[in-house]
Amino acid sequence: MKETHQICFCTGRSLQMLNYIESTEEIEYELSEIGESLLKQFVLDSNFDEEKSADIFYSSNTFGKLADKSTKLYKKRWQEIYEMLKVELKNDNRK
Repeated sequence: MKETHQICFCTGRSLQMLNYIESTEEIEYELSEIGESLLKQFVLDSNFDEEKSADIFYSSNTFGKLADKSTKLYKKRWQEIYEMLKVELKNDNRK
């Protein structure tokens, strides 16, 4: 047959072999939304300016986990991630 760039899955077993892969754009959007909301709250709570707050957040272990797609942390609400950050900072005595 002529190549059409289409794939036909004709059996239930072939469909079971498929794995859903989220688009990178979707994940990047979620990371952006989480980061923006979290940083706004962090600035309010910490009395640090935006630059200092961003520096702390983006160098944190919490952000490292958030940026690691395999953790799927980006699927959680930003408030939950913010709580993780606060615990990390409290344990590090950075705040």
